[in-house]
Amino acid sequence: MSYFEIIYSFRNSTDSPYPEINSEETREAFKMIMKMKNKLSSSKYINIFITDVLNYILIFIIILLISFLFFSFLFNFVIFHLSILRY
Repeated sequence: MSYFEIIYSFRNSTDSPYPEINSEETREAFKMIMKMKNKLSSSKYINIFITDVLNYILIFIIILLISFLFFSFLFNFVIFHLSILRY
């Protein structure tokens, strides 16, 4: 969303024209932009995001490990049975 869209959304009504740069609507829009910026840049949200990313990475590693172990077991099982059948 651009600054222009946010300012436009702060009009008094849907029939109102685009607010002037020095109008109260524009000031309120910029206050809201600053409020959103401060809220999104707080460490609380960044920590939640980092925690989520690390959880997904951990899950991915566990899935890879389980897949590797399963296919390793399957491969060894097949090789073992093929070697028994040869003799």
